[in-house]
Formats: sequence, C-alpha cells, structure tokens
Amino acid sequence: MYTFDQIIGYAQIKEELRQLCDMMHHLDVYDRLGANMPKGLLLHGEPGVGKSLMAQSLVQESGRKAYIIRRSKPDGDFINEIKRVFTEAAVNTPSIILLDDMDKYVVEEDSREEYVAVQACMDEVKSNDVYVVATANDLRDIPDSLLRAGRFDRKIFVGLPKSEESVEIIRHYLSSKNVESGLRTEDIAKMLSGKSCADLETLLNEAAIYAGFTRCETITMEHIVRSVLRNEYGVTDFGLPIDPSRIENTAYHEAGHAVVSELLLPGSVGLVSLRARGGSDQDDGFMIRCVDCQLPSQDVLISLAGHAATEIALGTVSAGTARDLRRAIYRLNESITKNAASGFGTVDIFDYYERPSDSMRARQEAMIQAELEKHAMQAKKMLAENMAFLKAVAAALLEKETLLHSDMQKLREAAGVIIDGQIW
Repeated sequence: MYTFDQIIGYAQIKEELRQLCDMMHHLDVYDRLGANMPKGLLLHGEPGVGKSLMAQSLVQESGRKAYIIRRSKPDGDFINEIKRVFTEAAVNTPSIILLDDMDKYVVEEDSREEYVAVQACMDEVKSNDVYVVATANDLRDIPDSLLRAGRFDRKIFVGLPKSEESVEIIRHYLSSKNVESGLRTEDIAKMLSGKSCADLETLLNEAAIYAGFTRCETITMEHIVRSVLRNEYGVTDFGLPIDPSRIENTAYHEAGHAVVSELLLPGSVGLVSLRARGGSDQDDGFMIRCVDCQLPSQDVLISLAGHAATEIALGTVSAGTARDLRRAIYRLNESITKNAASGFGTVDIFDYYERPSDSMRARQEAMIQAELEKHAMQAKKMLAENMAFLKAVAAALLEKETLLHSDMQKLREAAGVIIDGQIW
C-alpha cells in the first residue's frame, strides 16, 4: 500500500498531491467556490526520483477504483488495452487511471497511434468522474496536443533531491540497516550530491554487501565510501598501492582543486581522493563538488588550481593538467563568446556568422590566452596566501587517501582562510 508518508522529502510536491486528493474527497467544498478538478496530472523528471511512487500514493490515497496502464503488450494489443481500461474506468466511477512511464508507450518512432488512443480516450471520459495521472521521464516525444491544458492541467517537475532531502532519504534507507554509531549522513549526502533516490538506495545497499562480505557486524563509512568510489566513479584498485613516484604530486594537485573550491564556495567539496577514476593508472585523483559553480570564472580558477598547487609547492608539473586545461579553455570560450565585448550583452556572436574570419578567431584565442594567464596567476595567489590550508589538505590526503566533506571543513577551520589579504 502506497501512502504520502512513504515519500521522503519533496514537501512541496506532496502538498500538491494532498491538495488534489482533498478535492477528490471533498468536491462539494470546492464546488461551492466554483473550483473545478484539474483534468489530469503529469509527473515528469529524471529516472529514479520517485515519480511512480508519488503517482501510486495519489492513486491509493484517492480511494477510487484504480487502473494502471504500462506498456507490456505489442502495438495493436496495447492500443486495445488502453481503450479497454478507459472504458471500464468510465463505468466504475469514481475512478483513477495511472499512465505509468507514458513516454515509453511508443516503440516505433514513426508511429504515434498509442498517444492518439490515449488522447481520444481522455476526451471520451471527460464527462465521467475519471481522473488521469501520468508519469514520464522525457516529454520531448509526447505530442503537445496530449500535454496541453484540458488534458493535463497540472504538470509537476520532479527534480533530483536537494541536499537536505538527500539527508532525509539516506537516513530513511539506513534505518533498515545495521550501521555504526555516529555515521554522518551529511557526509554521505555531500559525496552523493546530484544522485537520484534510486541511486542512493542502490549505493547504500552495495555498502551493506561489502560489509557482509568482510563479515563486519555493522556498515561503516569506509564501506559507504568504497561503494560510492567503486560504483559511481569506477575506482577498482583498492587493493593496489598508488604509484609512489606520483603520490605527492597527485596529493598537491587534488588539494589545490579542493582548497580553491573551498575558498570560492565554502562547503563545496563533497569528497576528494587520490584514487584513480575509472581504474586508470595514468590519471590519479579526483574531486567531487556538492555545490555547482555560479560563475565560469570560478570553474576556471578551480580547474587551474591543481597545476598551480604543484608548481608553487613542489616546483613540478602535475598529472591531469591537460584535462584541467581543456575544461578551463572550454569554460572561457563559452564565457567569451556569450559575453562578447561588442555592446550586445550576453549574445553568442559566432551564432551569427557562418564562417567567422581568421582575424575574429585569432582575437578570440588571444582573449582566451590572456584570461588563462590571468586566472592562473589568481589561482597561484589564492594558494600562496593559504599555503597552510593547502599543505594540511595534501598531508591529510597522503595519510587517508580520501577526504570527506567534514574532513575538509575541519581542515579549513583549523587553517583559517585568507582571501585578498583578509582572514575569513
């Protein structure tokens, strides 16, 4: 049995679902005000965020005769099934129909018969007390005529859980597991920022599997970190030592990224590790940010900070510099073309030229080169002013290999940070 209480987080969406359910149960109250029941509800968003659970909860809480339509039959049979269900729902009112994963109803790209059938059936039951709720991941292939008001009056976008919602969801999933005391759910949420509810559940279950395989009595943070690194970032070499010839260089490189990220966006580092993403032995270390950069310049500074850190601390060039440089150039190119110094504001001037001239391209490259040098100098200045913070993070990485959000915050507080000569 599905209820609204099973939906963790998403308070605003639950409020809307309760409102619709209240209308179904107390139509007389709304009739007196001249309020009509919305014709249909469409829940859409990325896979794994709980759209089906939300829809099923509404179906259950409505108390109506319920019908669920999922794509499970060949084309002709499926169309007949759609028509049959709508006909039966119109006879057994009040009723509610769930069109689950509606964007998967059409298999052949050149055919839209399934959507035509749904549209026609919805129109036919308008005068009956039949409520229609649908879920979909992608609306692009669904005809606008089906999505319009009058068929789906309410459309609710279900996004990835926010930071505080992730904490709630993680606590919910961990409540049924045997975990060590004092486990910081905030750290787990930070390293899994931007993951769906389904991702969170799967990764925590993988951690429980690791714990069971090693015959541990409880799930520890080490098991969860291992699950995240292995399943999300392809870190497979937990039993292998990091190349000692690169380990200090890698530690300072990743520390540089993390320190500048924390200076620009306090609390933005979810995890930083010396381990190689994807099991590569050529490109050690990576950082997970739990806060997105608001400005391209911030992303550029963070990207260039790895090379800047090894240069000022060790006097060497670091591994991963080419990758970081590509990202910085991409972000600068994006910023320059959309904010061309031509008096036209945020306009991509190259959209208006089929073949930009060589001189125009050369001017753009010169601007990018100048911006790269300016940002590289700024990154070095920030790190030089905060050398204590940089060395502390590098040393902690060399000791632990992986640092969590709370580790970064402790190091940041202990070192203090300096921005433009002022201590923060």
